[in-house]
Amino acid sequence: MQIQDFGPMQLGARRRKIADASGGTSGNDLRTTVFELIRELDLRGAVADIGAGKGDVIRSFLEMHRFSSITAFDLMERPPDLPPHVQWQHADLNQPIACPAHSFDVVTCLGLIEYLENPYAFARELHRVLRPGGTAILTTPNNENWRRLISLVMRGHFVTSINLTTLVRSDFEKILRFAGFRHLRFSYSRSGMVPKLLVSWQAISGGILRGLRYSDDLVVSCQS
Repeated sequence: MQIQDFGPMQLGARRRKIADASGGTSGNDLRTTVFELIRELDLRGAVADIGAGKGDVIRSFLEMHRFSSITAFDLMERPPDLPPHVQWQHADLNQPIACPAHSFDVVTCLGLIEYLENPYAFARELHRVLRPGGTAILTTPNNENWRRLISLVMRGHFVTSINLTTLVRSDFEKILRFAGFRHLRFSYSRSGMVPKLLVSWQAISGGILRGLRYSDDLVVSCQS
């Protein structure tokens, strides 16, 4: 879906249209990469998933049994299967996050920042709601892999044209550092698709091809 296809509409309706177009979910491989990072860093305490969509990340948090409280923020409605102790905040994430400063030890944000109108303002909000020394984990499409670079050269735009903001690693780093984050650590999801083929680079290379040019998503962890 192209942004220009939305036509004239109220800003709130436009934002909802973008939220619906995103699908409200992220891939299993990306979520696995993030959950492995959570375990590696031994993250615990109060967690918030910002841009929770259909609740896939929240369900995995429940299975991990490591967080003292779980809060979700999204423009989508609360999934009916989530247990009552999960707090679900209906929120337009282009606006300030409706919670006090220093509310969470961990925040996750998978595949959201590229849909927002002002990534700089959003990163400042993430920093605000984190407790001092808290950890944020964010992801965005890896726009420096071969698939997206070839699309840019051949078609004049990246593969996913619905995104409002197209970020490369240097952009992501600048946004987070401007917001006050430190100890940035970048990594990549474990799979990436070969252009025009329904197969991954990892499948055809036995796992040798990976990282910057061969992975679909960029992952960053950072501290407030």
